[in-house]
Amino acid sequence: MRAEKLDHLGIKVTSIDTALPAYVKLGFRMVARRLFPEVGMEIAFLELGSLRMELLETKSPNAPIRTAPEGLHHMAFFCADVSGAFQELSQDPRYTVLGPPFTGALGNPVFLCRVNGSNTLLEMVGTARVPNEEPEIWRW
Repeated sequence: MRAEKLDHLGIKVTSIDTALPAYVKLGFRMVARRLFPEVGMEIAFLELGSLRMELLETKSPNAPIRTAPEGLHHMAFFCADVSGAFQELSQDPRYTVLGPPFTGALGNPVFLCRVNGSNTLLEMVGTARVPNEEPEIWRW
């Protein structure tokens, strides 16, 4: 299993409305913003050249990231075979895998893990199962 590229960075913010202008001033462009009530979060999807970033805001006390501090939340890496990566990293003692693959915010399969000895959350991201299912703005 090999990560093929950095897919995006996830940044937890107190308020997207407050944080967004600072990133826009740096040259980022917001390509989408979506509320995910099923997990109590709102996500703004930004890009600057080839760099893609998510601003993550908690909207519910039950949100999975509610206890995470503001700042870098995760680094996401693209890998073509998420299922294979999940199997391989689940059996490697250097990693702690945080549950099975699930459907991510953009409809692609993902799973979360940590490198043992590091508090950085990693997200392994695959290709969407149904190409072009989302509107153009969602096709990163």
